Amino acid sequence: MRTYKFVFSLLVVIAITTASANSLLISGISKKEKEPETVSHSLLRKSLKTYKISGKVSQTFPYCGGARPTKEILERLATPYVFANKKFYIRRGKINSTTAKIIKSFITDSSGAFSIQLQPGTYSIILEEQLYKIKEEHYKKPNQRVDIKCLNKWWAKPYYLLKVENNNIADLKFNFQRRCFIDSDIPCIYYTGPPRP
Repeated sequence: MRTYKFVFSLLVVIAITTASANSLLISGISKKEKEPETVSHSLLRKSLKTYKISGKVSQTFPYCGGARPTKEILERLATPYVFANKKFYIRRGKINSTTAKIIKSFITDSSGAFSIQLQPGTYSIILEEQLYKIKEEHYKKPNQRVDIKCLNKWWAKPYYLLKVENNNIADLKFNFQRRCFIDSDIPCIYYTGPPRP
């Protein structure tokens, strides 16, 4: 009877020891499995982080004929004025190409301001006229000349090349110099008609 109790006690001790060892082994495996998961999650969160890009868009005007302007008139025309409802588009990369998708667009508010969120990277900010390949006939109008070589070169170059790193970018300033009798922000288009009174 004593022998039986001794053997039983021994078996219980062995069972407890084995269970503890297995528990430690499983715990160790779980920790090892979790480590790469935690690191990958951290990298994922970092790669998905976005930064605030903000700024203002303005426009200035030339004097387009009439009586000789005063100094005050010229100064007023040269003073930047808010450009509300101006739309921009964003593609990835350093050049404008229709093979690159539009990833975001934004429109200035009533004060000419804009604010967007972007992940780190290099982006091309383009105008609405740069969405599709330029066709000369679209811009041919009476009293208007188009320099197609200049136009194609302008189209491929982003309006603004933006590089986002690990920080916000504030106070970007875009100004558009309006031109007399041209209703577009595209350069390379010239008015050829008679002077306006």
